[in-house]
Amino acid sequence: MLTMIRTDIMSLDLSLLTATLCKSFCSRSMRYQPYPDRLRSAVCYNMLQRVLCSMGCKSNDIRLCVADNGKPYLLDTAHIHFSLSHSGNSAACCVAEEPTGIDIEDMACFDNNYLSDMAAMSMNDNELHEIFSHTSPTMSFLRIWTRKEAYLKLTGEGLRNDLRGVLNELKGIAIHTQVIEQRYIFSRATYIKS
Repeated sequence: MLTMIRTDIMSLDLSLLTATLCKSFCSRSMRYQPYPDRLRSAVCYNMLQRVLCSMGCKSNDIRLCVADNGKPYLLDTAHIHFSLSHSGNSAACCVAEEPTGIDIEDMACFDNNYLSDMAAMSMNDNELHEIFSHTSPTMSFLRIWTRKEAYLKLTGEGLRNDLRGVLNELKGIAIHTQVIEQRYIFSRATYIKS
């Protein structure tokens, strides 16, 4: 498994990134609006393409497809799984031989005015207690949030209506969470091998 994190993406040049992307990655990135989201997506796909090419894939042969549940996958490379995420000035890419899910959040982009409302909509009672008793409620919220989103990306469920019960039962799933530079927090979810 390889995980790549970038925390400088807003300084990068979109035209240089997209000039080197394979057709399916470029078209996927260019569908984003506004420009910052387009740039974030292009950075993620650029990281993914670099990893795939280092594994022997030719960029012209890389074809992105989307499953019925909305989870993207690579055509003709069933043995390679990936997950991408971006937020603010950060991007994350995880590539593995087994399903994986990753989420990253830039705490500098989080609006604390919405913390109570977002927590009430997405966290269970135990998580709410953990968040609001922490010295940094924002960090605590985003730690749990990234774990939930990484889990949902791993399983292919994506964001669903009721997020409060997402982490209640993690049988057979491991989630690694890390804070970088006291600003970025990411979580990566994988299935535990028997």
